[in-house]
Parts: sequence; C-alpha cells; structure tokens
Amino acid sequence: MNAQQFPELQWEHRIICITSETFEDAKATTQIDLVTKDEAGRKERQLLVLHCTDSFCRNALTKASITGAPPKETNGFSVRLIGLDGGVKFSSETPVSLEKFYELIDQMPMRRAEMRTKN
Repeated sequence: MNAQQFPELQWEHRIICITSETFEDAKATTQIDLVTKDEAGRKERQLLVLHCTDSFCRNALTKASITGAPPKETNGFSVRLIGLDGGVKFSSETPVSLEKFYELIDQMPMRRAEMRTKN
C-alpha cells in the first residue's frame, strides 16, 4: 500500500490507511475512533484517513468512495502512514494513537519545512 495506488492524493495529502477484511472490523473501528478526534490537527498536517478492504477504499470519516486501487490482498488489520511523497513511513498491526502519528509526521523534513514557513 502506497500513494501510487492513489495518484491524485500524492503531494496533496499524508494518508493514514487502515486496511481490514471488512469495514466492520473491531480493530479498524477502534483505529478510526482514535484518529478522527482532532480535525484541526489533521487539517494542519494535510492528513486524510482512508479505510480499505480487498475490494474497496473509502474516506474513513465521510464514507465517500476513493478512486484508486485497493490493496491486492487484505490479511487482517493493519494501519500505515503514507507521506506526501507516497512512501510508507510507518506500519502497525495494532491500533495507533493520533498523537503517535502526529509525532511521526512532525519529524518529517517536509512537515518541518511547513512549520518553519508557517512561523
């Protein structure tokens, strides 16, 4: 799973991509709950949350379908952080806090440049 599967999102969004066998998966639901709490922080970091199964990807917040190729095979739950450049920056098979994602993102060179430019 990388941003090349979603070319229209590359350089526009960092992505938290949650994959599971079904949209009702308990770990995926927990992960979505963990990462959807701070809208302002997500927006500031250009962070989009996707939820994908073997056959379909959607925005985890709005449930709108996303154009792109879903993972070829979903083998249980996983969550990945994909950078603006399309590379996978972090992966876990257990739910991860939004704070952990922010910590990872805020250490990225492009994000540091964004913060310097903003200030």
